[in-house]
Amino acid sequence: MKNFALIGAAGYIAPRHKKAIKDTGNQLVAALESLYVEKSVAKISLQGTTLT
Repeated sequence: MKNFALIGAAGYIAPRHKKAIKDTGNQLVAALESLYVEKSVAKISLQGTTLT
């Protein structure tokens, strides 16, 4: 299992990256977004904790 950090977590392609990380048995441990986009950021899950 590898740990990943995602920069641009609310971007257009970010949901595909998040899904690929999960589907390959890895984990997203950090996510960063410079623009606050509530809908996308609320869906980010880090080690079982959903951020809102």
